[in-house]
Amino acid sequence: QLEVLQEIETCFDGTFPGLVSPNRFLVRRDRISETVGNQQKDRLLMTFNDMVLGCSVRQRTGNRRLSSNPQTNTLLQLPVDLAVRYKLLWRANIQGVSVVQTDQSAQKNAEDALKKLRVDLHTLSQMNLLCDTLSVSHQNLEQNMSAVLKQITEQIAEKKHNREAATLVLETESKRGTPVLRSITFNLT
Repeated sequence: QLEVLQEIETCFDGTFPGLVSPNRFLVRRDRISETVGNQQKDRLLMTFNDMVLGCSVRQRTGNRRLSSNPQTNTLLQLPVDLAVRYKLLWRANIQGVSVVQTDQSAQKNAEDALKKLRVDLHTLSQMNLLCDTLSVSHQNLEQNMSAVLKQITEQIAEKKHNREAATLVLETESKRGTPVLRSITFNLT
C-alpha cells in the first residue's frame, strides 16, 4: 500500500506533505461531478481510511508514462497514470465528513420520467405507422414526427444516465473550521 501512496503522491502538482503514511491506505477513487456554484465540475474523489480528497485532474504535458508496477495498477483498479496531474482542491479528515443527504428523490423522479418517455415513444411510433397509411401528402408531418422521436430518444438516454448516478451532499470543514457543503455525483455504473 505504501507503493500505491507514493505513486499517487508523485501525481500531485506541487508537494503533498504527509500523504504517505504507514497507517494510511487507499479505499477507492472515483470520478465524480462536483457542483461548484451553478456549474458541474469533473473531479476525482480519493477516499482513504482516514481522509477524503477532492482533486481536479489534468493531463501532464511531456512524456507520458504509466506506472511501472503492474501490481499497483491492479490494486487501484485503474492504472496510476503518471501522465495525469492532480490538483488538490479540498481535503477533509474522515471524522470531519458527514453525509448530509442523498438524493434518492432525483433518482425516483428520473425513473418516473423515463417510464413516461417510453410511453410517449410507443405512442409516437404508433402515430408514425399511421402516417404511412395517409393518402395525402404528409412529408412535413413525417419530418416533425422524426424530430420528436429523435428528441424523445435523446431524453430517454439522458434519463437513463441520471438514473445510474447518485448524488451525495457532504459536509466538510474549511481551513478556518467553518462548515462547507459539497454536492458530489457518482456514476453508479
